[in-house]
Amino acid sequence: MPKAAKLMIVMLLATHVALLILFVHNRFIDGDEGFYLAAAWEVASGETPYLDYCYPQMPLLPYIYSTISDYGFDTLYYARYMSILAAVLTSCLMILMLRRQNGSDMSKVVSFMLYALSGLILAWHPTAKTYPWTNFLLLTGLFSIFRFARSQGYAWALLSGIAFGLAANIRLTLLPLILPVMIFIIANADKRRLRHLAVCLAGVVVASALSISLFTRDPQSFLFNNIGFHLIRYPGISFWQAILERLLVLGKLAINPQIIVIVFLLAASFLSLCRDQAAISFRSLFRSRDQYVFLMLGLILLIHILPNPIHQQYFTQAVPFAILLVPKGLDYLARRQSRFPGIPRLMKIACVIYVLGLIPYFAIFLGAIRERDSSHRIENVKALCNRIPSDDIDGPLYSEWTVIPVLSARGSVGGLEFIAYDYGYPLTDAEKRYYHMPVSEDINEELKNRIPSFCIVFDAPHPALKATMQENYELVESFDRYQLYRRK
Repeated sequence: MPKAAKLMIVMLLATHVALLILFVHNRFIDGDEGFYLAAAWEVASGETPYLDYCYPQMPLLPYIYSTISDYGFDTLYYARYMSILAAVLTSCLMILMLRRQNGSDMSKVVSFMLYALSGLILAWHPTAKTYPWTNFLLLTGLFSIFRFARSQGYAWALLSGIAFGLAANIRLTLLPLILPVMIFIIANADKRRLRHLAVCLAGVVVASALSISLFTRDPQSFLFNNIGFHLIRYPGISFWQAILERLLVLGKLAINPQIIVIVFLLAASFLSLCRDQAAISFRSLFRSRDQYVFLMLGLILLIHILPNPIHQQYFTQAVPFAILLVPKGLDYLARRQSRFPGIPRLMKIACVIYVLGLIPYFAIFLGAIRERDSSHRIENVKALCNRIPSDDIDGPLYSEWTVIPVLSARGSVGGLEFIAYDYGYPLTDAEKRYYHMPVSEDINEELKNRIPSFCIVFDAPHPALKATMQENYELVESFDRYQLYRRK
């Protein structure tokens, strides 16, 4: 790669990191960041997921963030900078993988530009959530199995198993990706295929040690938190409602300028793949690098269409895999210029559209222009947290948003680490208590005994708790959507 191309890559990486830092300090706090940081707080306090508190995800992420969970409001920034570390490593790995591909240097530079300026990446990688970690691990796993195909090294087979295993131990939905990894190992091993496969599987087992330990200690709680909870989460939704919800999300993605550009280039890449290779077969899916990336991309998209509810942010996981296929599409279009002389102009327009496509992400995530996001602005949350420690009243907090007890360094009333009131799930009260989920009767008892020092609610107390809260607590402040109640 010539010096000019390397310089452009470095400048794009620097721009990417600068934008990530901008989002760290100005992006509104996502609701789920509170969930993950509260779980990390519990781990740092010596508690165990599933056994001591409700955590309906695979258990690894709270242990990662637990190292920075006791710094008051700075916890948010420390956690986000940890996420940036994973995001930057992902970017460096992306550069390395792009450089190793066949094709023109300019196509690789443009491809990395699409990654560095991706709104989905910039919006979701600088958060205390799963995406920066799982993207880094998935890309590490992909890099490892490609290296294995070239070197036949056991270390690469082991690393691929560890990487994909760790990703699945952060998000269970990624577990199905391990199957095509196993098939890839078998298809590309020159000899001793079973031994190479065993080494890969050993990596998955090592990565899953924490989950295996928690499963053996309480299989029922482990399975409920990771599977059962999600099956009962929205019991009233019909089949057609679920279909409509997916169509709406996919429709929003379909009108996203950045997604349109990437899909267009993926289509060009697929056409190139069909022209360059005689046939696409089951075997070739695992022998051809490009076909395998297409396969993994398709599986990731399918995996994230199925969950209920479905969100646009889930498709952040697909961006790195899509970008790896872009150079082939760009080179294919370059070769077609003689037949279609308008292609260079079209590509320039596409680049402008892609960059302008960042504007909605800046407006939504930095400007918090949606009404529901106003109360999640960093300055609003910080003002609330600063108000709580200024009082001498001791005791944990009752908060409808789990991030407030963590960022105010006061801790939460037990059993409210995930949700703050009885949601009416189809479980008996005994089952809810077993899984450490809130029960209205128990929360009312806590409020009657005035255990919480403060109560923080959105708009108004939950109907099941309103009378007890107003009897034992007084409203001392109300701003934005927050109502702050102090123990009488």
